Amino acid sequence: MVRKKEEVPENILPEISGNRKKDLQSFLKKKNVEFGIQLLKHYVPRNRRLIAYCETSKDKKYITENLKAILI
Repeated sequence: MVRKKEEVPENILPEISGNRKKDLQSFLKKKNVEFGIQLLKHYVPRNRRLIAYCETSKDKKYITENLKAILI
């Protein structure tokens, strides 16, 4: 008898739509740090210092404040 490997559902992140308002709303609904970092990489790719700090700190409040300032 062969056992099937159990598939572990990956944490599915929303897609970046390109619409700043929709992207911010989807981030605020999910409050997912990884999605917030992806949004920062998409909208401000040259601000490497901000992205690096957010990746290391994983501070939701800091990421939220920066995304609101950038996307509004």
